[in-house]
Amino acid sequence: MPLVHADLYRIEDARELAELGLVDAFDRAAVAIEWLDRFPDAAPDERLEIAIEFAGGDARRLTLTPRGERPRALADQLSASPAR
Repeated sequence: MPLVHADLYRIEDARELAELGLVDAFDRAAVAIEWLDRFPDAAPDERLEIAIEFAGGDARRLTLTPRGERPRALADQLSASPAR
């Protein structure tokens, strides 16, 4: 599956979001959006939010927040997977 990355940090106006083509990408790819808090309406209502925090040294802690049934099922699958 293709992955589309969008970083909203430098976006200053919501009208610029259309130029990113995110709406089209949602239908054909997994889309990772950084700085979604700047434009929360840029993502679909049904989504899996992943927060990454430092956990000391090289370790990271992931917090999964599903928004909708399909993302909830994915989060459950990911949470059940053995850590690597």
